[in-house]
Amino acid sequence: MPEVEIRPLHAEEMDSLNFVMRTVFAGEDDPEKPQPLQPEWTLGAFEDGELATTFGASPLRWRLNGAQVDVAAVTAVGTLPNKRRRGYLRRIMTQSFRDQRDAGQHIAILWASHAAIYQRFGYAITASQHNYDVSPRDIRFTSGPRPSGSIRLTTDQETDTLRNVYRTYINERNGELSRVPVMWELLFRAWKEEKPVYQAIYEEGGMPQGYAIYRQKDAYQEHPEESMRLRVAEVIWNTPEAYVALWEYLAGHDLTRRIVYGNAPEDDPLFHLIDEPRMLRHQVTDGILTRIVDVAKALPKRPYGAAAGLTFEVVDADCDWNQGVWELETSGAESEVRSSTARPQLTIPVHSLASMTTGFLSPSQLARQGQIEVADHADLAEWDRVFAVSHRPHCFQEF
Repeated sequence: MPEVEIRPLHAEEMDSLNFVMRTVFAGEDDPEKPQPLQPEWTLGAFEDGELATTFGASPLRWRLNGAQVDVAAVTAVGTLPNKRRRGYLRRIMTQSFRDQRDAGQHIAILWASHAAIYQRFGYAITASQHNYDVSPRDIRFTSGPRPSGSIRLTTDQETDTLRNVYRTYINERNGELSRVPVMWELLFRAWKEEKPVYQAIYEEGGMPQGYAIYRQKDAYQEHPEESMRLRVAEVIWNTPEAYVALWEYLAGHDLTRRIVYGNAPEDDPLFHLIDEPRMLRHQVTDGILTRIVDVAKALPKRPYGAAAGLTFEVVDADCDWNQGVWELETSGAESEVRSSTARPQLTIPVHSLASMTTGFLSPSQLARQGQIEVADHADLAEWDRVFAVSHRPHCFQEF
């Protein structure tokens, strides 16, 4: 039997982590790419001294129904093909939950290449990505405000301007990450093969109120029927006027056949504002996944929709400290979760608790889907009020 050790990587072993990542995800070596993951944020499974499975969790800040919370942003998870099916990932995951709890990261989030891998560890899909593939000629607004400001176009990385607009945008949002400087660098570097990266900044009275980051590409080789394709990274708006102005600007690219936007929020208004929404070729895919690492510490972090006292049982096979009956007492703004001996109103698997806490699925939706057990269905109306959110969860930032 091989000797297996689970531990953080040392600085000199980070090249081995990058090798595993390139092998697992068919990536290319990019020595100039920033490495945001620090060795102390990693775990590895070493088989006879050689790295077989990798794991990382960056400490980041995330918006949960408008509140800022510390999370573990899980990334760099992979196992070499000849080392799979040996239980290494499960051992790392179990260790990671203990480490995150000790570090005060009571919630974990991740982007999944395959959601099934992580749902067996208590993660749940808690956001969706909405994709558009639309001709500029089909973006015609039939409702909404008329912008009075103007668009300023630049190819410089005006990170300070964008950062201020983005901070305002996420302030009351749900599921968005606060961006550290390396995230902005990685956002622009992701398109290093297709420069320039354009920033259209909408301003009113000299004050930026929104922006769109995009690139253009000669699409003829891949799509002979097209002369040019415009790919949108993100559209951020702090006023309805900014939103309309930015999309009218994007639609003004006359030589572009298709505008492709791969990560619009669920509550993005474009579908409701243009005269032919079906021309968006609107598709929905899964977004970010969330795991409640520590129930007693995580649930008080978010604001709730109403004052209440609720009792529930959590089922969690991987974090025994979550297992049991709990009482949530909240004024809406402030909350406390404590152990209880009362009869639970709901019995909730930990993955369903993540869906409920983020507001991705309401208690009533989960009950209808058979994902929670309900003692008295008359209680669900109150649970729905308490767990209501101001914005649908969404995450622009990959990590």
